[in-house]
Amino acid sequence: MVELQNTPCPVIELKRADDRWSGYASPAGVEHLAGDTLPHTDLPPHNMLVTDRAHLIDWAWPTRGAAWIDPAVLILRLMEAGHTAPNADARTSKHVPSWSTAPHAP
Repeated sequence: MVELQNTPCPVIELKRADDRWSGYASPAGVEHLAGDTLPHTDLPPHNMLVTDRAHLIDWAWPTRGAAWIDPAVLILRLMEAGHTAPNADARTSKHVPSWSTAPHAP
């Protein structure tokens, strides 16, 4: 995930996160979704292939947006796998810098 966040978003037409989810957040909250990274946005276990390293597959919802979006999705998946919310947050904060610096809700 850190490698993906450090990869420049390609210059191609992509839906923007602030457009994609504008109906689910306040205007102030939507501003936090904007960014220039390439979030995968769909991280169920069947979209991760693990060999000698992890690979994200099935890029059905690539989005241009804030770097913290995929870590937020990862936290939900960790909780689905049995982690508590504080544990999932702490693990993600420790390993994914963009989550540590994500804005708090206004």
